[in-house]
Amino acid sequence: MTTMVPLTDDLSVTGQIEPADLTVIAEAGYKTIISNRPDGEGEKQPRNAELAKQAQQLGITFIEQPVQSAAITPEDYDNFADILRTATTPVLAFCRTGTRCSRLWVEASDDLESREARRNKAVELGFSIPD
Repeated sequence: MTTMVPLTDDLSVTGQIEPADLTVIAEAGYKTIISNRPDGEGEKQPRNAELAKQAQQLGITFIEQPVQSAAITPEDYDNFADILRTATTPVLAFCRTGTRCSRLWVEASDDLESREARRNKAVELGFSIPD
């Protein structure tokens, strides 16, 4: 698993997680995992159902919100915002690299004082986010 990168006190992002990572995620205190990666996007990617089953056994809510990286829609942003409003925190969102999750946060959240502030923070953390 790549590093869990905090965007806020309640939301962190990371790259692809594996079943073996779920114990570490639980020990870190995460209560909700959001998968923004569609099943089958990568050859060796674990299935979301496998991750969800193990997450539930560890007391973590697992939410699937598959998003196509090159074709994020306004509905995707709305859905992510809805998930963030209702999810038990802290939340860990993952995709292939964490960039897609960061982009969803920049566009869907009302964290920080503005979209520009969210974008700047994501860019400072190493994510490529369009202007």
